[in-house]
Amino acid sequence: MPGPWSPLRVALVLLAAAAIIGGALLHAKLVYPAADVQPDNVTGATCTPQLSVCFLKTHKCASSSIQNIMLRFGDGHDLSFVLPPASNYLGHPAPFHRSMAPTLANTSGYFDLLVHHARFNEAEMRHVLAPGA
Repeated sequence: MPGPWSPLRVALVLLAAAAIIGGALLHAKLVYPAADVQPDNVTGATCTPQLSVCFLKTHKCASSSIQNIMLRFGDGHDLSFVLPPASNYLGHPAPFHRSMAPTLANTSGYFDLLVHHARFNEAEMRHVLAPGA
């Protein structure tokens, strides 16, 4: 009596696995065809980066990932940040007030980015952020 893994059984299992994987790859190629990204499809359009942003973090929705991207972008573009004095909250649980923002060292009189936990207060946030944020 052949063992549980006879050469025939191994061959059949490998053949079945190859058929399943091959079928899945074929299905993916037919259902999700590759995007046609050819040089003649590129229009050469450009965009202008938004350099003044208010992004309020919320719990458990990947806001820390977005915040990290925005902080790195701001650092790379030499932008100014409204930073909490101690923790990662700007005045929580009180609504944001301009007094929660540190003294600004740049000459514009505005911060470029507010990307931390804060209670929304549009008028006060507009007071510390550059126009258009």
